Amino acid sequence: MALIGEHVVLKRQGREHVGLCPFHDDRSPSMHVVTHKGTSFYKCFACGTGGNAIDFVMGYHHMEFGEALRHLAERAGIQLSHTGRSRAPGEIGRAELLEANLLAMRYFRKLLTNAKTSDAGAGRAASAGVGAARIIAERRITDAMSEAFGLGAAADRWDGLLETIRARGGDERAFLAAGLLRSRQEGNGSYDTFRNRLIFPICDELGKPIAFGGRKINPEDEPKYVNSPESPLFSKSRILYGLHLAKQAILARRTVVVTEGYTDVIACHQAGLDNVVATLGTALTRDHARVLKRLCETVILLFDGDEAGMKAADRAVEVFFAEPIDVRICTLPDGLDPDDLLRQPDGRARFESALAQSEDALTHMVRRFALQFSGAQSLSGRQQRLEAMLSHLASLGFASVGGVRKRLVLSALSDLTGVPMHEIERSLPHETIPKAPRRALADDASGGWAGDATDPAAFQRAGAGFAEPVRGNDLDPPPADLPPYLVEAERSFLAAVLRQPESLSLPVLIEDGERLSLGEAFPASSFLHPAHRAILDVLITRQEMGASVELQYVLDDLRRGGRQPGSGNAQDAARGAGPGETTAGPPDRVPVETGGPFGTSETELASTMLCDLASSLFLKGHRRIETPSVAGSGGSATDLLAQCRADLDAARARYLCRRQMAGARQTTIPDELSSVIQSLDALRQRGNDPAAIARSVRS
Repeated sequence: MALIGEHVVLKRQGREHVGLCPFHDDRSPSMHVVTHKGTSFYKCFACGTGGNAIDFVMGYHHMEFGEALRHLAERAGIQLSHTGRSRAPGEIGRAELLEANLLAMRYFRKLLTNAKTSDAGAGRAASAGVGAARIIAERRITDAMSEAFGLGAAADRWDGLLETIRARGGDERAFLAAGLLRSRQEGNGSYDTFRNRLIFPICDELGKPIAFGGRKINPEDEPKYVNSPESPLFSKSRILYGLHLAKQAILARRTVVVTEGYTDVIACHQAGLDNVVATLGTALTRDHARVLKRLCETVILLFDGDEAGMKAADRAVEVFFAEPIDVRICTLPDGLDPDDLLRQPDGRARFESALAQSEDALTHMVRRFALQFSGAQSLSGRQQRLEAMLSHLASLGFASVGGVRKRLVLSALSDLTGVPMHEIERSLPHETIPKAPRRALADDASGGWAGDATDPAAFQRAGAGFAEPVRGNDLDPPPADLPPYLVEAERSFLAAVLRQPESLSLPVLIEDGERLSLGEAFPASSFLHPAHRAILDVLITRQEMGASVELQYVLDDLRRGGRQPGSGNAQDAARGAGPGETTAGPPDRVPVETGGPFGTSETELASTMLCDLASSLFLKGHRRIETPSVAGSGGSATDLLAQCRADLDAARARYLCRRQMAGARQTTIPDELSSVIQSLDALRQRGNDPAAIARSVRS
């Protein structure tokens, strides 16, 4: 848990810990870290990724097995014995690239430190070191910060690093692959990439150098900055400068400040603001957002106050818009950058004041829209700008924004434009779900709606609904190894919750004595089947918003939004329509025919299938409580829920155990043993007793 906790914000949930999965674009915590079952492992219930500490390091840092093992051994202070080399002789891999970068960093660092001593020597190498030291002094960077960030200098010659490589017997191919050397266009040989520059090593989260940035020392040189090319180690769109030094502070404060430029980051860290990182000369990307959202809850973006800075802020807001983190925009006073501001006597106080006054990203977007809206003189012009704003919000994932925050934005737009909030909400375009291959609905007896949506008898007339998992629609496909017993356990639990949705807020006693609400103990992200996740997500979202959780409203959200729960019936959600209120009743059934004159889209088909599944599960829960003739029924709704919870716990434990066993088996299972295992599984699923199992094996 300590290992994963260094890379992901983990929150306690019963005896386990949960966090955002770093292996897919996770919007709600789906990864569980388990340490109390005899062995420690992690498991994402959304993408299926899981394993032990070595698996995590290999996947997260893109390491090979041996490299991950060496890293963990170094971390634990264990000395490994080498028995051989698995890599083919002469092959250039990550390890060789890291070794090349490490040698180069030491070379650059030595040139800089030598320039500060009396025996600096003569020549262009010493001159470059002196020039780099002068820039560092002008920026008032202390020796401690220079050492922490590994600052160095590149000699003013074509073969400074090259000579060092040859003197140490290094493989030039690794340095070429890392971008530290370049091949001559004419003739043989190579030359240094970085010449006469102040060097900023770029490190990964483990603090290992993976690339370099070089700032010019001679004012006449161009360009001002030179960066290493992209390599198997380095991708500009994913790496944030200074993250290896800022990560612990970010995790502790749950906040990160993102700026631009190497010296800005160093100046902030020197002033004690050690949760600051920077992009590498590029705009913020979704990869940056994915890296940051697993470390913190708030991102503060620093931009200049001019028009170019505001446009950059607009683009950054778009990147972070639908992510489950708070994003704020900060502009520093007097148009100063962090380095310039922090060198002033009251710089830190003014810097922290600016951070405290940072503006919420959605508020920033609305304020920017206000300027555009007020500039339109005609009625049609204002209408077009409002519609364009609503389309832009929808395209950014506005439907997935939390209920309270969403209504604050809609209220601000209403106050600004004079258009009633419910009219603005009604005008929001619905997000489209990516298309998937068409597939006919499973054969069942479902007849759709028949009367009042809250009348259980209507669902009894509708039929039993689906018996198999919903597959092939617009939802993500379920894991390939999802066993039927776990699907059934998830459905039974969901049936009980749909029948008694108020139970989501009831306290549940966890094994170690901690109490959580049922919705917290069994979050939607922990369900493996995507259809089950979608239905439960709508239920929990409506409950958190204080809206009605009656089935008709749940179905309305599913029909309107598919996988975007709560996006359709927001008016009802806002007023919390209850059983005693008069409503328009459930919407008509969407035709299920595909193609042809009906024109049913894949989105409508997926939504219809979800509604059918939710309806049939509600009926299943109702039957188990109210109909004594149904097998396994009887007892109160609370009794049913307790039994379904116990069944789901048991099914999950069995599934995880089998996954661990499958991962541990390295040898082929004999056909005879495989046959026995299949027989045992089949009998257990039918509930046979041990004697029947033994007789089946003997036969």
